[in-house]
Amino acid sequence: MKKSLALVAGLLISAPVWAGTWIAASGGYVPSHAYQVGVLPDGAPLFLCKTLYDGSMYIGNINPQFKGCDISVNGNILTQPDYRVWVTTGPVSLLDFENNHNPGFAQGLYMDE
Repeated sequence: MKKSLALVAGLLISAPVWAGTWIAASGGYVPSHAYQVGVLPDGAPLFLCKTLYDGSMYIGNINPQFKGCDISVNGNILTQPDYRVWVTTGPVSLLDFENNHNPGFAQGLYMDE
């Protein structure tokens, strides 16, 4: 897969960038086509999620085994039962960013949608 540069959470990263949308979920539900960001030690996938905690938006990860979106707050892992999962609709090239087309991912991470 081709990788693109993107500004995500204030960091310039080289990673696959996917167009998509945030889908509301709760209780460990992971919609189909969720964006995978890692794996657990047993090989189970981790997907990108975001959730509100104490008035701020946090990025975290979700797996169907979890009861919510796991976020890190002051070095502690907290599970939030209501969250949104990034669901992909297709790849986005670096050219899309250069032409000021925001696929919603890079800037949408902290937006309360």
